[in-house]
Amino acid sequence: MRMPTILKILLGNKKAAFGLAIVVSFVLMAVFAPLLASNEPTKRVARPHQPPSAEYVMGSTRMGHDIWAQFTNGARISLMVGFGAGLLVCALAIGIGITAGYFGG
Repeated sequence: MRMPTILKILLGNKKAAFGLAIVVSFVLMAVFAPLLASNEPTKRVARPHQPPSAEYVMGSTRMGHDIWAQFTNGARISLMVGFGAGLLVCALAIGIGITAGYFGG
C-alpha cells in the first residue's frame, strides 16, 4: 500500500515529523484524559503546593488541585475550541468565496 503524498512529505522532513508527533501526542492525551488522570481537575485532592510525586505527576496547586488532571482536561477544551474555530473560519471562507465568485468580485 502506498503512503499518501502529504504524509510522505511530512515524514520526510525531520522537523515536520517531530511537530506532527507532538500534535498527535497532544490529541491522544486529550482524547484519553479520563484514563490518564484519575482525579477530577476541580476537586481538592492533595495538600497545597505539593511537589511532583508518583501520585501527583505535576504536583498540586495552591488550592490542592491536581495539576496533571487540570492539564489533560484543559487540553480537551483547548482542542475543541481550536478545531471549532478552524471549522467556523473554513465555513465562513467557503461562503464568502462562493459568494464572491458568483457575483464576480
